[in-house]
Amino acid sequence: MQIVNFCILTCNINLSFEKKLNIKQTSILNILCYKTAYLRILFNVYALLQKTFCTDFLTKKKKINEGEIPQYYVKNSHEAIIEPEIFEAVQNEIKARDNLGRSTIHIFSSKLVCDDCGSYFGSKLWHSTDKYRCRIWRCNNKFKNKIKCRTPHLKEGQIKNIFVMAFNKLMSDKSGVIADCRAVLEKFCDTSEFNDKIEKLINEKDEIEKCAKELVLKNAKTPLDQDVYNEEYNKFLAKFENIKQKILDLEKQKAGQILKKCQAEAFLKKISKTENFLKEFNEELWFTLVKNITVKSNGASTVVFKNGKEVEVEI
Repeated sequence: MQIVNFCILTCNINLSFEKKLNIKQTSILNILCYKTAYLRILFNVYALLQKTFCTDFLTKKKKINEGEIPQYYVKNSHEAIIEPEIFEAVQNEIKARDNLGRSTIHIFSSKLVCDDCGSYFGSKLWHSTDKYRCRIWRCNNKFKNKIKCRTPHLKEGQIKNIFVMAFNKLMSDKSGVIADCRAVLEKFCDTSEFNDKIEKLINEKDEIEKCAKELVLKNAKTPLDQDVYNEEYNKFLAKFENIKQKILDLEKQKAGQILKKCQAEAFLKKISKTENFLKEFNEELWFTLVKNITVKSNGASTVVFKNGKEVEVEI
């Protein structure tokens, strides 16, 4: 669920989705109806042709292609629904959320952090069978450690009020927030340093691969001392794997920077369009602007916005 919300709100691509998929966005939670369709787009960057084929042109019977005929990947054949940079950012976010190891369906999931132990807050149902039934959010490890976490539980109404108060504090210096956000955006827009380093490492990797192939061919034509051959080959292999890992690390860092750029763009656009202070909780602003909320044992909460600003609020 939050993966879809990330794409629609954090990456700010709701307009292209509505226009190109002809889907009207009515409520954030209603997007669950289209989750499969969205995820299919997010996980596939190429178009695969001839996934099925017609076995009988008279009956028009079709069969899944299991190798009977060739299949082809087609790239850049049509206008992208999701821009390549945003696609990479989404993949990075998907991996990050998969590492959480828990459901992230609710709007408050993976957003509330315990200041005592650093764990996320989870949803708990109190008085499920009587008139006092209510849903609260509490540190998932509150009673698991030897020293019990002192952070209080929160009702959903309290969480919403925390956001409203923090947002209104943030908006009191709207011009300063916009200026800071533009400075951050300018910083994240430039990925040339990553590109240069990656290109240099790719050239080194190609050169090592070339030397390794030459060594293999030389050994094939005129058998070398196998101990010497294996030692040389293993050296090339170790260098190759080392450079390959460095490239992966740089690509991950680049994707992380692109993700921050997407978030900063969405944050700036949403803040610029918002004129008034909030009177009640706004779900779209919550998803677009808030990174997390750290709940403290003294009753205070620190709201961390996606532009890096932190606002403390008393519950």
